[in-house]
Amino acid sequence: MKMLRQIYILKDGNIIYEKDFGKVLSSENFQSIYQEVEAEISRGLLNDFGSSNFFKHRIIYTVDRALKLIFIFIIGFNDDMETVKLELNKLKNDFLESFGDILDNLDPSLFEIFNPLIESIHKNIKTKISLVGFSGVGKTTITKLIRNEEVPETHIPTITGKVSTIKIGKLTFHLWDFAGQEQFSYLWNDFILGSDAVLLITNSTLENVEKSKYFVELIKEQTPNAHSAAIANKQDLDGALRVEKIEEILGIKTYSMVAIEPNNRDKMVQIVADILEMNMEESTLLKPLFERDQLIQLAKKSLENGDIAESASYFDKIADLCLELGDDALYKEFYLKSEKLKRYLPDITTLQEYQNNTDLNDSDSDDDGLTDGQEVNAYFTDPNDPNSDNDGMPDGWEVNNSLNPNVDDSTNDPGGDRLTNLQEYQNDTDLNDSDSDDDELTDGQEVNDYSTDPNDSG
Repeated sequence: MKMLRQIYILKDGNIIYEKDFGKVLSSENFQSIYQEVEAEISRGLLNDFGSSNFFKHRIIYTVDRALKLIFIFIIGFNDDMETVKLELNKLKNDFLESFGDILDNLDPSLFEIFNPLIESIHKNIKTKISLVGFSGVGKTTITKLIRNEEVPETHIPTITGKVSTIKIGKLTFHLWDFAGQEQFSYLWNDFILGSDAVLLITNSTLENVEKSKYFVELIKEQTPNAHSAAIANKQDLDGALRVEKIEEILGIKTYSMVAIEPNNRDKMVQIVADILEMNMEESTLLKPLFERDQLIQLAKKSLENGDIAESASYFDKIADLCLELGDDALYKEFYLKSEKLKRYLPDITTLQEYQNNTDLNDSDSDDDGLTDGQEVNAYFTDPNDPNSDNDGMPDGWEVNNSLNPNVDDSTNDPGGDRLTNLQEYQNDTDLNDSDSDDDELTDGQEVNDYSTDPNDSG
């Protein structure tokens, strides 16, 4: 399977950093692997990189002898070794640059700054998932379902094939949708080579399932190390074979599906996770997606129970997860939902005024643009401190500009104009407009390069 499964960094034989992305080796198996690695190193057989095989896994490693460090990737058999070596070397160099001088007093919490690099490395070692099956069984519809695109109402044949880069949670992979028409059968062998996982799509009719046994044999011949499963599509149609019968005929794990139903996307994502041997609740790549879906269900229940404050809080958490996943459109959608709900929250009570030591006769005790009720009941900021997160920007200004008043986001630059949020506030510019005065100079150029007024085009 072409996917980075685990990363280990060891010093003096002790694990100082570990990252898991999918189904992992047990500690006992890893100890066996480490002993082999250590033996090869001690015999002086290792040059720049070493490698060994362990069942379905390939182990590749490099060392820093002076610092007694070992860097290990656990990957699959189909990975391009040159790419893997480049990424492992990148890991080693960045680690040494960041932590090489403080290894003896290394605080594990510092590894947080390492996470963006690790995600980048994982993204660069992309998994190839192939969808195969005869024409009209729903391969392209399933591709669109996975990508969360509008599902087509009529069948349009795919000519030769289509490759899509798909992102589910933080997992990025290549999805190959092969042409199913038999006139393109001469291409199938080449297309399927190098696949890490193959999904065989059938329309659940007896004739098509029997014909699809051809693809099962093709998978075994051309990509024997790939994980494979079947999707029994069109299970809503009269005469569709039961999934159990299809699995019996094909001899591979089979999942039920109605791909034209958009609500089945979560099910399709779970199938992808299963075939890649990734636990949705544990994988660092898919866990945020799992958490987001859980929070959406909790938010729905809160709304049904009439708990506006709790619902708004859930929507805030969902928006933050969407931002973490890089889904800006969904972030904005849930942020706006939260803001809309917060308008209906009750104002501050006399008891809350006493508990928070606010002024009964002043609705905005700290003059930050948010009422005391909004701060206490909606945004959970300090009603007596105009800058609750101490980032230099008033709470009200942050809320009005879709920023989080409880997080220091002063150095972010959402407009991409080389002005930080704090500079935008200080210069009274538009956070989401890179050229506030439309003078063909970005706000960043005006403030940082030319010392001109970014709000005056004259």
